[in-house]
Amino acid sequence: MADKPGQAKGGKAGKQGGGGKGRLLLIVLALVLLLAGGAGAAWWLLLRPRQPPTAQQLAAERVQQIHFITLAPFVTNLASSDGSMHYLQTTLALRTSDPKLDARIQALIPEIRNAILRLLASQPADKAASVQVRRQLRVQIRALINRLLGGSAAQPPVSGVYFTSYVVQ
Repeated sequence: MADKPGQAKGGKAGKQGGGGKGRLLLIVLALVLLLAGGAGAAWWLLLRPRQPPTAQQLAAERVQQIHFITLAPFVTNLASSDGSMHYLQTTLALRTSDPKLDARIQALIPEIRNAILRLLASQPADKAASVQVRRQLRVQIRALINRLLGGSAAQPPVSGVYFTSYVVQ
């Protein structure tokens, strides 16, 4: 009988040791699952392939970034067929979606102003006040500026030119 109680005590000690191994195995398994879950979450949030933005999404982003650059007023004489002097005074605003374009324009302002003044001075005085001529001027000025800034036709730096004042005298 003495063997049975000793065996029972030895059996309890053996079961406690086995329980410690099971607990250790459970902790290791939980850590492996936690690490696998973290790796999966990191892949999902950071590394998974994403679809490129659509044209509509890009357009909406550009609209949010619209920026206007106002140029100093232009005053020039116009080409006249009747011999009298006619003047044009105008102020322009340039529309862009690049806020960093200010610095590029300021660096090229003498060239930009010269090109615009030459274009404005070449307009006939009797037609300079018409709406059609103003539309053509806006298109031509935009093309001039984009050419000087080195923009592509697909993504021009200046997307619009607007007259904020336009006086022919």
